[in-house]
This record gives sequence, structure tokens and C-alpha cells, in this order.
Amino acid sequence: MSLRILGVPKESWAKECRVACSPAVAGTLTKKGFTVEVEKGAGAAASFRDLDYEAAGAKIVDRNAAFQADIVLKLRQPSLEETKLFREDGILYSFLYPKQNKVRSILIT
Repeated sequence: MSLRILGVPKESWAKECRVACSPAVAGTLTKKGFTVEVEKGAGAAASFRDLDYEAAGAKIVDRNAAFQADIVLKLRQPSLEETKLFREDGILYSFLYPKQNKVRSILIT
């Protein structure tokens, strides 16, 4: 199984201004053969424009497409609503804090 599509959804936690992947990192990943799919507006709070991601080689997609990628990159743990958006065999790369988020950690694993 080749895991080549990386999804970068917009962080949903209140007051979260970061994004899991900058345009510079997206460019490096695309040069290495990955397809990087960034949710529209995902980098806005971090002052990254969709145009910056596109210029780096990433694709701008809707929320569902970002969560349907082979590997989803997030900073914060997914909300309960977001856990329903992952594809069944998808991989999440994120901070989970399992002791603080027992229910979410169980739902994800």
C-alpha cells in the first residue's frame, strides 16, 4: 500500500492559529512525491494564503477531501465530529493527549 496523499484540514479548536503544514513544508513534500491536499483556508489564521500552498505544489480541497487523505496531518486532536470524517483505513498524525482525551483516543484507534 502506497501512502502518498497527505491531507491538511483547518484546525477546528477555538483560538488555534496554527496549521499542521506550512507552504514551505508542502513544497518539500510535493518534491518528494507526495500529493498534499490542504483544506481551503486552513492556513489563514497562520497568515498562509491558499495561493501560497498552490504555488508550493499543494492542492486546495474541501474539508471532506482533506480528511479522506491517506495520512491526515493535524496539530490538535480531532473533535468528535471530525472523527467521523476519516476514511476507515486512514492514518492520523497529530498530538492526541490520550490521558486528557480518553474517549477521542478510543474512537480514533
